[in-house]
Amino acid sequence: MLKRIITAATILVATTAPLAAETDECVTLGDTAAALMEARQAGVPMSEAMSYTNGNEFLEALTVAAYSVSRFTTDRYRQGAVTDFRNEVEMICYENR
Repeated sequence: MLKRIITAATILVATTAPLAAETDECVTLGDTAAALMEARQAGVPMSEAMSYTNGNEFLEALTVAAYSVSRFTTDRYRQGAVTDFRNEVEMICYENR
């Protein structure tokens, strides 16, 4: 499911965003994924994270995906979860360009 979400978002960003050499949509998606996982690992309630999506279905789905990952108790594992989630989102994005 995450792969379908990222694929759709990549297509959407690629077709609606103005072309800018310094902006890479996969990096932007990765930044978003990392921020969501940081919130998840920090213990921010899912309802609070969802309140920032403003009804955007992609962000809602990405938030659900982030919150389906366990919350870890040590900083090392929390940072690993952030890095892994970001890399997964970016990998799917780059594969579907």
